[in-house]
Amino acid sequence: MTERRRWPALFVLVGLLALAAYAWGVYEDRSGGRTMVAVALFRPLIVGGAGLAFLVVAVAARGRGGRTVAGLLAACALLYAAGALALQGALPQRQVTGRQPRPGVPGHVLVVTHVGNPGSEAESQSWELVLHTGSGWSERHWRVADLPESGRDGAFVSAAWADRGHLAVTTGKGTRTIAVPAP
Repeated sequence: MTERRRWPALFVLVGLLALAAYAWGVYEDRSGGRTMVAVALFRPLIVGGAGLAFLVVAVAARGRGGRTVAGLLAACALLYAAGALALQGALPQRQVTGRQPRPGVPGHVLVVTHVGNPGSEAESQSWELVLHTGSGWSERHWRVADLPESGRDGAFVSAAWADRGHLAVTTGKGTRTIAVPAP
């Protein structure tokens, strides 16, 4: 294989590997998935976009000369970086606001996360209650509840363990109890 044909093949391989890693991250983001893998690989702008950029450059490089490929690669990288930075500000931000260990069950932690951009409309704000089990690479996450900021129960105030298997969720209209299934 000549040098001219090797680079596009390498770009295709790297692009497909990046897209496969992104697909793995999407799969692990489900309830019950591995937390560390989802956090590392479920990055549409970084992993998925890089995979697509490598594939686009590989297709464009097949019929071009060396200088054109280098210029195209540099232009693609700059456009991708500018687009990723511009979109990063538009995506909802996730901020962990509380962590509480489950009473009597070591290794189980309730994590309360605020999802939304500061200063945006209440309709675009929400709260996620997620149970994390295990630690390190074997840590898994289980979605318990997703509470919209302007839901029928009112604005979210707090969540705490009522006992080993129930959460007490306080909203603007009172407190309700949610059963937490055993993972």
